[in-house]
Amino acid sequence: MFACLYEGKVGLNIPAEKADEARTDKHITDFQPHGRPKMREWVQFELKSKKDLLQHKELIEAAINYARIKKR
Repeated sequence: MFACLYEGKVGLNIPAEKADEARTDKHITDFQPHGRPKMREWVQFELKSKKDLLQHKELIEAAINYARIKKR
């Protein structure tokens, strides 16, 4: 799984280094569904419009590529 929706936010599974880098963006936060501890390889951003998806296109592509690598 490379992504999910939770409470109006998109959660993305990306490499830990990329996640650390992404967290420097004020729109990207830790993915903590149901109050669970943060996960090193998961981040999230709010999904209010298509613009939000386009703004984070690079991260979405990174999540897709990471899922492909992990599947092997």
